Amino acid sequence: METAVMTQLQSTILERSDSLYKVLDLIAELDCLMALSTASQEYGYTSPKLASHRKITVTQGRHPLLELCSPVFVANSFQSSESQGRVKVITGPNSSGKSIYLKQVGRSEK
Repeated sequence: METAVMTQLQSTILERSDSLYKVLDLIAELDCLMALSTASQEYGYTSPKLASHRKITVTQGRHPLLELCSPVFVANSFQSSESQGRVKVITGPNSSGKSIYLKQVGRSEK
């Protein structure tokens, strides 16, 4: 009896697997949107504004993981366009935040 019930249950699930996968995809997307919404409200994050001109402007940008892990965090602004030159040189001593700054700017582009 138990085996018959399990076999019937497996068959029913397999028959409807396409629908189940679609529902799971929608639930995953909703979960991501809810997480982004919560982070936006709790930490003041904003989404990028896309434009047709080739310009990047980050105002008081923050690296989300570093901001959560570091007791002292400095927000950084960044601006680049064709008129301002496309190459930037970042210098400084070891452990001064160059890599974090680059990751922060790159992260804001996604």
